[in-house]
Amino acid sequence: MRYYLCKFSFTTAVHFGDSRSARSLENSKHSFCADTFFSALCHTALNMGGEDNLNKVYELSKSGNLLFSDAMPYVNEEFCIPKFITLPKKKVESDSDIKKKFKKMDYIPLSKINEYINFINGVGSFEPVKLEAGKDSTLVKVAIKGLKETEPYSMGLYNFNENCGLYIIIGYDNTETLGFVKDLIKFLSYSGIGGKISSGYGKFVIDDEIELEGYSDQQIKELYKMLNNENATSFVSLTTALPLDSEINDTMENATYSLDRRAGFVQSFAEGSTPYKKRTQYFFSAGSVFKKKFLGDIYDVSDGETHPVYRYSRPLFLGVNL
Repeated sequence: MRYYLCKFSFTTAVHFGDSRSARSLENSKHSFCADTFFSALCHTALNMGGEDNLNKVYELSKSGNLLFSDAMPYVNEEFCIPKFITLPKKKVESDSDIKKKFKKMDYIPLSKINEYINFINGVGSFEPVKLEAGKDSTLVKVAIKGLKETEPYSMGLYNFNENCGLYIIIGYDNTETLGFVKDLIKFLSYSGIGGKISSGYGKFVIDDEIELEGYSDQQIKELYKMLNNENATSFVSLTTALPLDSEINDTMENATYSLDRRAGFVQSFAEGSTPYKKRTQYFFSAGSVFKKKFLGDIYDVSDGETHPVYRYSRPLFLGVNL
């Protein structure tokens, strides 16, 4: 498996709905999961080349020849990865302010990854770092369509700071696959990703593209090393994902994890159709730590509607010794 990193610099505010909340419109997450990115690529593929392109995205992902991480933040020159969902082997002896900072920290700068792993293993100390990639905001809008009277509502947005944004890691089998996906991402940048793209949100430019193998930057070297560490004692998922039923028992053994509710609506392409709910599932959150890797799958979450609706669930792992 080869790896490609793509940095997104957002030119507009974004709205990434949180399916854990019944009021997801009022708040915005600061990043998006791999299944959101996969769905956006599928729509883009369909618009670019019809069902043949859509089927190509599906088949490449289903076969494991195309894998995605969740979107993760970068702040200036710092790439960040999800905080590991595990506890240090030694009790943390520190003041309450540091403990609070550690609890609130969602991501680890790659430049501090070895220091962080040593700390988890009970060696040395680690100073919590919370890098701010942007700021939350709320916009009050008015709903008109289909209503007798106008109705105000609030929408949560996130605005990235200068020189900050999100990046994804893509695993791929060959240069043809990578070229195909890069074309889709470029096309996607014009329409945007996330919620409310019809209102102009979620647009981005590709800030940088890195093929990880042989790259000289020390952060990228560490990342590439961990992505290829098959002999590690633990595997940290960079993807919000769910194993196959046949993998669950092995996956759960000695794992430390949290769960993320994946739900939402889909707009059918059938004429005159209305949005309907996708089937709800609970995935392991990015940052979950496993003793064995799992494959995951591409799930049909259409609940028997007129056409399949696919949800991506094939993880990328970092091999670490914990």
